[in-house]
Amino acid sequence: MEAIERGAAVTREQLQESYAVLREYGNMSSPTVLFVLEKILKNAALDPSVNNIVGMAFGPGLTLETFHLSHA
Repeated sequence: MEAIERGAAVTREQLQESYAVLREYGNMSSPTVLFVLEKILKNAALDPSVNNIVGMAFGPGLTLETFHLSHA
C-alpha cells in the first residue's frame, strides 16, 4: 500500500480502511476488497462530506479489480 500511496499520490489517511483491514485480518487475497469496501461504506455513512470512493484490488498474475462510487 505504501507503493500505491507514492505512485497514486494518495495519503495514508485515504487508505485508512485498507490499513485497518490488513491490521485486523491480514491479507485475505480476493475477499479483502469486500472487507475494505464494508469499512469505507460504514465510515462514509457517518461523514456526509464523502462523495467519491475509488477502490482497487490487485491479485497474483494480472488480476485487477476497480470501482468508483459517487453520490451527490
